[in-house]
Amino acid sequence: MVVRNVDTDESDSEGIQGCCDTPSIPYRDRFSGESAVGTSDGLHVTLNLTTPLLNGSLGHVDGEQAAYFNGTTEYTYLSGGTEPVFSSNTSQFSFEFRTSSSNGVIWWESDWYGAEASDFLIIHLRKGRVYAAVNLGKDKLKSVTTNLSVVKGKWHRVVVERHEHRTTVIVDEKVTTIISSPEASRLDTNGLVYIGK
Repeated sequence: MVVRNVDTDESDSEGIQGCCDTPSIPYRDRFSGESAVGTSDGLHVTLNLTTPLLNGSLGHVDGEQAAYFNGTTEYTYLSGGTEPVFSSNTSQFSFEFRTSSSNGVIWWESDWYGAEASDFLIIHLRKGRVYAAVNLGKDKLKSVTTNLSVVKGKWHRVVVERHEHRTTVIVDEKVTTIISSPEASRLDTNGLVYIGK
């Protein structure tokens, strides 16, 4: 999977490229600093960032300056905040991606402790469709899709906007809305965004 042109109100990234195999949730002890790289099998990530990474080398991909990571043993994080716990009632980000895989995690935010009750926001591919799921601490896991099949090798645009308990996901201009429990309105995370796998 290749992801580019990431725009977010919680990160300084300008573009991301990566390749994912199957979904996996990282552990909190695998990062440090504002941006970090950890280990996991089957992932290739290339980033174009304005903030420095702790690992990787610089080069060019499709004419864009990018940081490269080992194609089989690394993943990366983007800093979404400067505090150990980051809480917000709004989220807004967009990116474009292309893929050669039908399954994989594209975007993951949470507190990363692995507890079932932890808040999270995830964008992922399953059987060639883009899915999104949000848990603000009061909901059971519910993943929804736009029912738009992604074409392998073609660029697709994803826009995510969340205001309190209402999350809108737009994939190639097709809109899907997720409504969380009314009493839940804040996404509590550790301030980092996990990209890919």
